[in-house]
Amino acid sequence: MAPVPLYERIRDRIRSDFLNGQSGDGVRLPAERELQALYGASRPTIAKALAALSAEGLVNKSQGRGSFAISRDDPEPAQGCIRRIGYVASIAGADLIQRTFAGICRAAWRRGFRAQLGASQNTVRGEREAALDLIDSGARGLIIGPCFRTVGEAEADHLATGDLGVPVVLVDTGLPIHGGTQVVFDNRRLGRSVYASLLARGHRRIGIYTCASSWLHWPLLERMRGYRDAAGEYGAEIDPDLVFGVPLGEDREAIPAALDHWLALREPPTAIIAMEDRAALDVVDSLQHRGVHVPDDIRVVGFDNLDAARRFRPAIATTNPDFVWMGETACDLLLDGLQEGRLPQQVYVLDVPLLSRRASDHPAAQRAGARALTPGDGEPTGALLP
Repeated sequence: MAPVPLYERIRDRIRSDFLNGQSGDGVRLPAERELQALYGASRPTIAKALAALSAEGLVNKSQGRGSFAISRDDPEPAQGCIRRIGYVASIAGADLIQRTFAGICRAAWRRGFRAQLGASQNTVRGEREAALDLIDSGARGLIIGPCFRTVGEAEADHLATGDLGVPVVLVDTGLPIHGGTQVVFDNRRLGRSVYASLLARGHRRIGIYTCASSWLHWPLLERMRGYRDAAGEYGAEIDPDLVFGVPLGEDREAIPAALDHWLALREPPTAIIAMEDRAALDVVDSLQHRGVHVPDDIRVVGFDNLDAARRFRPAIATTNPDFVWMGETACDLLLDGLQEGRLPQQVYVLDVPLLSRRASDHPAAQRAGARALTPGDGEPTGALLP
Protein backbone atom coordinates (compact mmCIF):
# COMPACT_ATOMS: atom_id res chain seq x y z
CA MET A 1 0.00 0.00 0.00
CA ALA A 2 1.40 3.41 -1.00
CA PRO A 3 2.13 5.78 1.91
CA VAL A 4 -0.39 8.56 2.49
CA PRO A 5 1.05 11.94 1.38
CA LEU A 6 2.00 14.25 4.23
CA TYR A 7 -0.39 17.01 3.16
CA GLU A 8 -3.31 14.56 3.29
CA ARG A 9 -2.37 13.45 6.80
CA ILE A 10 -2.19 17.09 7.90
CA ARG A 11 -5.51 17.80 6.13
CA ASP A 12 -7.08 15.01 8.19
CA ARG A 13 -5.55 16.34 11.42
CA ILE A 14 -6.81 19.88 10.73
CA ARG A 15 -10.26 18.48 10.01
CA SER A 16 -10.19 16.48 13.27
CA ASP A 17 -8.68 19.24 15.40
CA PHE A 18 -10.71 22.23 14.20
CA LEU A 19 -13.58 21.40 11.87
CA ASN A 20 -15.43 18.45 13.38
CA GLY A 21 -17.80 18.22 10.40
CA GLN A 22 -19.54 21.54 11.17
CA SER A 23 -21.08 23.79 8.53
CA GLY A 24 -21.63 27.54 8.44
CA ASP A 25 -19.40 30.67 8.26
CA GLY A 26 -16.70 32.60 9.98
CA VAL A 27 -14.45 30.98 12.63
CA ARG A 28 -10.84 31.70 11.78
CA LEU A 29 -8.34 28.83 11.63
CA PRO A 30 -4.83 29.35 12.99
CA ALA A 31 -2.54 31.28 10.67
CA GLU A 32 -0.44 29.20 8.28
CA ARG A 33 2.72 29.86 10.31
CA GLU A 34 0.92 28.60 13.43
CA LEU A 35 -0.18 25.48 11.59
CA GLN A 36 3.44 25.01 10.48
CA ALA A 37 4.60 25.07 14.11
CA LEU A 38 1.69 22.93 15.27
CA TYR A 39 2.21 20.14 12.75
CA GLY A 40 5.94 20.50 12.07
CA ALA A 41 5.39 20.92 8.31
CA SER A 42 6.54 23.33 5.60
CA ARG A 43 4.37 26.20 4.40
CA PRO A 44 3.72 24.59 0.95
CA THR A 45 2.53 21.41 2.69
CA ILE A 46 0.15 23.41 4.92
CA ALA A 47 -1.09 25.33 1.87
CA LYS A 48 -1.85 22.07 0.03
CA ALA A 49 -3.71 20.72 3.09
CA LEU A 50 -5.83 23.91 3.29
CA ALA A 51 -6.48 23.78 -0.47
CA ALA A 52 -7.72 20.21 -0.12
CA LEU A 53 -10.07 21.26 2.70
CA SER A 54 -11.27 24.18 0.60
CA ALA A 55 -12.07 21.77 -2.23
CA GLU A 56 -14.20 19.80 0.24
CA GLY A 57 -16.13 22.95 1.12
CA LEU A 58 -14.86 22.92 4.71
CA VAL A 59 -12.59 25.98 4.57
CA ASN A 60 -13.04 29.41 3.00
CA LYS A 61 -10.04 31.52 2.03
CA SER A 62 -10.29 35.28 2.52
CA GLN A 63 -7.57 37.36 0.86
CA GLY A 64 -5.40 38.98 3.49
CA ARG A 65 -7.35 37.49 6.37
CA GLY A 66 -6.40 33.82 6.26
CA SER A 67 -8.54 30.69 6.25
CA PHE A 68 -11.87 30.29 7.97
CA ALA A 69 -13.23 27.08 9.44
CA ILE A 70 -16.94 26.43 9.25
CA SER A 71 -19.10 26.86 12.32
CA ARG A 72 -22.68 28.11 12.69
CA ASP A 73 -22.53 28.48 16.43
CA ASP A 74 -19.50 30.73 16.98
CA PRO A 75 -19.40 33.70 14.61
CA GLU A 76 -16.05 35.34 14.01
CA PRO A 77 -15.34 38.39 16.16
CA ALA A 78 -15.30 41.69 14.33
CA GLN A 79 -12.04 42.44 12.50
CA GLY A 80 -9.54 44.05 14.87
CA CYS A 81 -11.35 42.61 17.91
CA ILE A 82 -10.05 39.05 17.76
CA ARG A 83 -10.09 37.50 21.20
CA ARG A 84 -6.79 35.82 22.06
CA ILE A 85 -5.31 33.51 24.65
CA GLY A 86 -1.71 32.38 24.92
CA TYR A 87 0.08 29.08 25.52
CA VAL A 88 3.60 29.18 26.95
CA ALA A 89 5.41 25.91 26.32
CA SER A 90 8.84 24.75 27.42
CA ILE A 91 10.04 23.37 24.06
CA ALA A 92 8.29 24.60 20.93
CA GLY A 93 7.76 21.86 18.34
CA ALA A 94 8.05 18.86 20.64
CA ASP A 95 5.48 16.05 20.31
CA LEU A 96 3.71 16.77 23.57
CA ILE A 97 3.66 20.52 23.02
CA GLN A 98 2.01 20.02 19.63
CA ARG A 99 -0.62 17.70 21.11
CA THR A 100 -1.41 20.11 23.94
CA PHE A 101 -1.56 23.07 21.54
CA ALA A 102 -3.91 21.14 19.26
CA GLY A 103 -6.31 20.64 22.17
CA ILE A 104 -6.05 24.29 23.21
CA CYS A 105 -6.70 25.49 19.66
CA ARG A 106 -9.65 23.14 19.23
CA ALA A 107 -11.34 24.41 22.39
CA ALA A 108 -10.44 28.04 21.66
CA TRP A 109 -11.83 28.13 18.13
CA ARG A 110 -15.04 26.50 19.30
CA ARG A 111 -15.62 29.57 21.44
CA GLY A 112 -14.41 32.31 19.11
CA PHE A 113 -10.86 32.69 20.44
CA ARG A 114 -7.46 32.40 18.81
CA ALA A 115 -4.56 30.68 20.57
CA GLN A 116 -0.98 31.85 20.22
CA LEU A 117 2.14 29.87 21.11
CA GLY A 118 5.16 31.22 22.98
CA ALA A 119 8.34 29.31 23.87
CA SER A 120 10.09 29.67 27.23
CA GLN A 121 13.33 28.10 25.95
CA ASN A 122 13.37 26.00 29.14
CA THR A 123 14.28 28.83 31.46
CA VAL A 124 12.21 30.51 34.16
CA ARG A 125 13.20 33.92 32.83
CA GLY A 126 12.25 32.91 29.28
CA GLU A 127 8.94 31.59 30.58
CA ARG A 128 8.04 34.92 32.15
CA GLU A 129 9.19 36.90 29.10
CA ALA A 130 7.14 34.68 26.76
CA ALA A 131 4.09 35.17 29.01
CA LEU A 132 4.49 38.95 29.01
CA ASP A 133 5.00 39.01 25.24
CA LEU A 134 1.74 37.12 24.74
CA ILE A 135 -0.08 39.49 27.09
CA ASP A 136 1.34 42.47 25.19
CA SER A 137 0.02 40.94 21.95
CA GLY A 138 -3.50 40.91 23.39
CA ALA A 139 -3.80 37.56 25.18
CA ARG A 140 -6.60 37.80 27.76
CA GLY A 141 -5.44 34.71 29.62
CA LEU A 142 -2.62 32.19 29.56
CA ILE A 143 -2.08 28.45 29.68
CA ILE A 144 1.45 27.67 30.84
CA GLY A 145 3.36 24.41 30.88
CA PRO A 146 5.99 25.39 33.46
CA CYS A 147 9.60 24.64 32.61
CA PHE A 148 11.53 22.57 35.12
CA ARG A 149 12.98 24.44 38.07
CA THR A 150 15.87 23.92 40.42
CA VAL A 151 15.12 24.05 44.12
CA GLY A 152 16.74 27.50 44.25
CA GLU A 153 14.64 28.88 41.38
CA ALA A 154 11.44 27.79 43.10
CA GLU A 155 12.15 29.97 46.14
CA ALA A 156 11.04 33.12 44.29
CA ASP A 157 8.77 31.69 41.62
CA HIS A 158 6.78 34.17 39.54
CA LEU A 159 4.03 31.58 39.00
CA ALA A 160 3.46 31.39 42.76
CA THR A 161 3.04 35.16 43.11
CA GLY A 162 0.24 35.46 40.55
CA ASP A 163 1.56 38.79 39.27
CA LEU A 164 1.13 38.32 35.52
CA GLY A 165 -2.10 40.31 35.57
CA VAL A 166 -4.24 37.87 33.58
CA PRO A 167 -5.93 34.55 34.47
CA VAL A 168 -3.52 31.60 34.23
CA VAL A 169 -4.07 27.83 34.03
CA LEU A 170 -1.02 25.59 34.47
CA VAL A 171 -0.70 22.24 32.69
CA ASP A 172 1.32 19.07 33.25
CA THR A 173 4.35 20.31 35.20
CA GLY A 174 2.94 22.76 37.74
CA LEU A 175 4.26 22.55 41.30
CA PRO A 176 2.18 22.55 44.50
CA ILE A 177 3.71 25.93 45.43
CA HIS A 178 2.21 27.42 42.27
CA GLY A 179 -1.36 26.87 43.50
CA GLY A 180 -4.10 28.30 41.30
CA THR A 181 -5.81 26.28 38.59
CA GLN A 182 -3.86 23.32 37.25
CA VAL A 183 -4.54 20.38 34.92
CA VAL A 184 -2.11 17.52 35.50
CA PHE A 185 -1.80 13.78 35.00
CA ASP A 186 -2.02 11.37 37.92
CA ASN A 187 1.71 10.61 37.90
CA ARG A 188 1.84 9.03 41.34
CA ARG A 189 -0.84 6.52 40.39
CA LEU A 190 0.88 6.05 37.05
CA GLY A 191 4.25 5.35 38.69
CA ARG A 192 2.59 2.82 40.96
CA SER A 193 0.95 1.11 37.97
CA VAL A 194 4.20 0.88 35.99
CA TYR A 195 6.26 -0.46 38.89
CA ALA A 196 3.52 -2.83 40.05
CA SER A 197 3.18 -4.24 36.54
CA LEU A 198 6.88 -5.07 36.44
CA LEU A 199 6.78 -6.59 39.91
CA ALA A 200 3.79 -8.68 38.88
CA ARG A 201 5.88 -10.00 35.98
CA GLY A 202 8.52 -11.20 38.42
CA HIS A 203 11.04 -8.35 38.20
CA ARG A 204 12.72 -7.41 41.48
CA ARG A 205 15.79 -5.59 40.15
CA ILE A 206 14.32 -2.53 38.44
CA GLY A 207 16.51 0.36 37.35
CA ILE A 208 15.00 3.84 37.61
CA TYR A 209 16.43 6.59 35.41
CA THR A 210 15.16 9.87 36.84
CA CYS A 211 16.11 13.47 37.65
CA ALA A 212 18.64 14.58 40.23
CA SER A 213 17.33 15.69 43.63
CA SER A 214 18.30 19.31 42.92
CA TRP A 215 15.57 19.53 40.25
CA LEU A 216 11.84 20.01 40.79
CA HIS A 217 10.31 17.94 38.01
CA TRP A 218 6.95 17.24 39.63
CA PRO A 219 5.78 14.42 37.32
CA LEU A 220 9.04 12.51 37.96
CA LEU A 221 8.89 13.16 41.69
CA GLU A 222 5.30 11.91 41.81
CA ARG A 223 6.20 8.81 39.80
CA MET A 224 8.99 8.04 42.27
CA ARG A 225 6.44 8.19 45.07
CA GLY A 226 4.31 5.78 43.06
CA TYR A 227 7.24 3.38 42.60
CA ARG A 228 7.74 3.36 46.36
CA ASP A 229 4.01 2.81 46.91
CA ALA A 230 4.09 -0.27 44.67
CA ALA A 231 7.28 -1.61 46.25
CA GLY A 232 5.73 -1.32 49.70
CA GLU A 233 2.54 -3.07 48.61
CA TYR A 234 4.53 -5.96 47.11
CA GLY A 235 6.98 -6.21 50.01
CA ALA A 236 9.84 -5.29 47.69
CA GLU A 237 12.69 -2.83 48.13
CA ILE A 238 14.05 -0.17 45.81
CA ASP A 239 17.82 -0.58 45.82
CA PRO A 240 19.51 2.88 45.87
CA ASP A 241 22.12 1.47 43.47
CA LEU A 242 19.35 1.08 40.90
CA VAL A 243 18.19 4.72 41.08
CA PHE A 244 20.24 6.94 38.76
CA GLY A 245 19.46 10.67 38.99
CA VAL A 246 20.81 13.16 36.45
CA PRO A 247 20.46 16.91 35.89
CA LEU A 248 17.61 17.74 33.52
CA GLY A 249 18.95 18.71 30.12
CA GLU A 250 21.70 16.11 30.47
CA ASP A 251 19.41 13.12 30.87
CA ARG A 252 19.99 11.50 27.48
CA GLU A 253 23.74 12.11 27.47
CA ALA A 254 24.11 10.37 30.84
CA ILE A 255 22.53 7.09 29.70
CA PRO A 256 25.86 5.30 28.93
CA ALA A 257 27.13 6.11 32.43
CA ALA A 258 23.91 4.79 33.99
CA LEU A 259 24.12 1.54 32.03
CA ASP A 260 27.82 1.07 32.80
CA HIS A 261 26.97 1.47 36.49
CA TRP A 262 24.02 -0.92 36.42
CA LEU A 263 25.61 -3.63 34.30
CA ALA A 264 28.67 -3.68 36.57
CA LEU A 265 26.53 -4.54 39.61
CA ARG A 266 26.66 -8.07 40.99
CA GLU A 267 22.91 -8.23 40.27
CA PRO A 268 22.14 -6.00 37.25
CA PRO A 269 18.56 -4.85 36.66
CA THR A 270 16.18 -7.04 34.69
CA ALA A 271 13.99 -4.03 33.84
CA ILE A 272 14.63 -0.30 33.42
CA ILE A 273 12.14 2.56 33.74
CA ALA A 274 13.26 5.61 31.76
CA MET A 275 12.10 9.22 32.20
CA GLU A 276 10.23 9.26 28.89
CA ASP A 277 10.16 7.50 25.54
CA ARG A 278 13.13 9.29 23.94
CA ALA A 279 15.35 8.29 26.84
CA ALA A 280 13.90 4.77 26.72
CA LEU A 281 14.82 4.43 23.03
CA ASP A 282 18.36 5.60 23.78
CA VAL A 283 18.54 3.03 26.59
CA VAL A 284 17.51 0.28 24.17
CA ASP A 285 20.12 1.39 21.60
CA SER A 286 22.86 1.51 24.22
CA LEU A 287 21.92 -1.91 25.60
CA GLN A 288 21.93 -3.46 22.15
CA HIS A 289 25.38 -2.00 21.43
CA ARG A 290 26.55 -3.76 24.59
CA GLY A 291 25.12 -7.08 23.38
CA VAL A 292 22.14 -6.99 25.74
CA HIS A 293 18.90 -8.20 24.17
CA VAL A 294 15.71 -6.19 24.73
CA PRO A 295 13.25 -7.33 26.03
CA ASP A 296 14.65 -10.85 26.56
CA ASP A 297 17.52 -9.82 28.87
CA ILE A 298 16.25 -6.46 30.11
CA ARG A 299 12.81 -4.90 29.65
CA VAL A 300 12.65 -1.15 29.05
CA VAL A 301 9.65 1.06 29.84
CA GLY A 302 9.12 4.64 28.70
CA PHE A 303 6.45 7.30 29.12
CA ASP A 304 4.22 9.47 26.91
CA ASN A 305 3.70 7.41 23.72
CA LEU A 306 5.86 9.70 21.58
CA ASP A 307 5.66 9.42 17.80
CA ALA A 308 9.22 8.07 17.56
CA ALA A 309 8.39 5.23 19.96
CA ARG A 310 5.38 4.15 17.88
CA ARG A 311 7.66 3.22 14.99
CA PHE A 312 10.57 1.86 17.03
CA ARG A 313 11.53 -1.81 17.04
CA PRO A 314 11.68 -3.64 19.32
CA ALA A 315 8.42 -2.14 20.55
CA ILE A 316 8.66 -0.76 24.09
CA ALA A 317 6.01 -0.53 26.75
CA THR A 318 4.98 3.03 27.48
CA THR A 319 2.08 5.11 28.80
CA ASN A 320 -0.68 6.92 26.94
CA PRO A 321 -1.47 10.36 28.40
CA ASP A 322 -4.02 12.30 26.38
CA PHE A 323 -2.28 15.67 25.98
CA VAL A 324 -4.91 16.84 23.49
CA TRP A 325 -7.60 16.39 26.13
CA MET A 326 -5.40 18.10 28.70
CA GLY A 327 -5.12 21.11 26.36
CA GLU A 328 -8.86 21.17 25.74
CA THR A 329 -9.63 20.89 29.45
CA ALA A 330 -7.22 23.68 30.36
CA CYS A 331 -8.58 25.96 27.63
CA ASP A 332 -12.21 25.37 28.65
CA LEU A 333 -11.31 26.14 32.28
CA LEU A 334 -9.53 29.33 31.24
CA LEU A 335 -12.37 30.54 29.02
CA ASP A 336 -14.95 29.67 31.68
CA GLY A 337 -12.87 31.71 34.12
CA LEU A 338 -12.74 34.67 31.74
CA GLN A 339 -16.50 34.50 31.33
CA GLU A 340 -17.26 34.14 35.04
CA GLY A 341 -14.59 36.55 36.27
CA ARG A 342 -12.70 34.02 38.38
CA LEU A 343 -10.83 30.73 38.13
CA PRO A 344 -11.29 27.84 40.57
CA GLN A 345 -8.33 27.29 42.87
CA GLN A 346 -8.22 23.61 42.11
CA VAL A 347 -6.00 20.91 40.60
CA TYR A 348 -7.72 18.72 37.99
CA VAL A 349 -6.12 15.28 37.72
CA LEU A 350 -6.37 13.18 34.55
CA ASP A 351 -5.83 9.43 34.56
CA VAL A 352 -3.20 7.78 32.32
CA PRO A 353 -3.53 4.23 30.99
CA LEU A 354 -0.57 1.97 30.39
CA LEU A 355 0.10 1.01 26.80
CA SER A 356 1.25 -2.48 25.86
CA ARG A 357 2.32 -2.02 22.26
CA ARG A 358 2.88 -4.84 19.81
CA ALA A 359 4.05 -4.64 16.23
CA SER A 360 0.52 -5.24 14.97
CA ASP A 361 -1.02 -2.42 17.00
CA HIS A 362 -2.40 0.50 14.99
CA PRO A 363 -1.76 3.96 16.56
CA ALA A 364 -5.40 4.99 16.09
CA ALA A 365 -6.48 2.13 18.32
CA GLN A 366 -4.20 3.29 21.13
CA ARG A 367 -5.76 6.67 21.89
CA ALA A 368 -7.34 6.34 25.32
CA GLY A 369 -9.56 8.82 27.09
CA ALA A 370 -8.64 10.44 30.37
CA ARG A 371 -11.01 11.22 33.18
CA ALA A 372 -10.93 13.74 35.95
CA LEU A 373 -10.50 12.18 39.39
CA THR A 374 -9.31 12.82 42.91
CA PRO A 375 -5.59 11.99 43.34
CA GLY A 376 -5.15 8.50 44.74
CA ASP A 377 -8.67 7.31 43.97
CA GLY A 378 -9.28 4.02 42.26
CA GLU A 379 -7.13 1.19 40.97
CA PRO A 380 -4.49 1.39 38.23
CA THR A 381 -5.84 1.11 34.70
CA GLY A 382 -4.40 -0.65 31.67
CA ALA A 383 -3.10 -4.11 30.96
CA LEU A 384 0.13 -5.41 32.42
CA LEU A 385 3.19 -4.23 30.57
CA PRO A 386 4.59 -6.79 28.13
